[in-house]
Amino acid sequence: MKGTSKGLIDGIDRFYERFPGGLFALAGVIIGVATIAASLALYVRVDPTFSIFTHYVSNLGGVPKGAPEGVNYLSARVFNVGMLLAVPIRLAFLVHIVRFVGHMGANRWLTLASLATGLVSTTGSLLVALVPFSTNLDLHLMGALVYFLGATSFQLTFLVTEFRTPGLPRYLPVLGIASLLAFSVFSYLLIQVEVLQVAGMAEPTIYEWVVFATLMAWLLAHGLHTLKARNSSAAEI
Repeated sequence: MKGTSKGLIDGIDRFYERFPGGLFALAGVIIGVATIAASLALYVRVDPTFSIFTHYVSNLGGVPKGAPEGVNYLSARVFNVGMLLAVPIRLAFLVHIVRFVGHMGANRWLTLASLATGLVSTTGSLLVALVPFSTNLDLHLMGALVYFLGATSFQLTFLVTEFRTPGLPRYLPVLGIASLLAFSVFSYLLIQVEVLQVAGMAEPTIYEWVVFATLMAWLLAHGLHTLKARNSSAAEI
């Protein structure tokens, strides 16, 4: 069993030697921003009332507000395809960043917990992409809760991991704090509004956009840092 595990880990490390893990983070940012921009440009042609204060990010993946049901809108197709493409990219960077901090001396149990919570979050994002809210609201909401609660748990666990890992620049966990706060606030409000349906609470649409922005910043910073560390190591050889 140990030999099999070591062989798997060695295979993973060889994969990232060939394909720098930081590039997956940059690809995730490019796909994420391009998907939102393209689907938004198509969405507003059908629903010109769009605003980040009244529309969730995930609204781009369903039927535009006020539009007829039963139509396969191009904005939704672009959004959902982009989200599906992001899943394997996100998974590849998750494994890479966990291995990266592991090589730097991070606590083994913290890295395993980070990997586990990251996998939960990735599973939720896959369900969200596969089931738009306008197709099955309950299943979409379940996927959203798994994603956001999983991502909150990952950001918390990985934040602790980074603070306890020597040699990492402080701006990385600072971005982790920002991302953790964004995910935590939105997850709490989402449960209050969509699950518990607390009266008098407005939909937390703007907070999902804050989550997206902080996540893109987190991915970009971590991707660039791991690429810089890789290039520095290569230069020393």
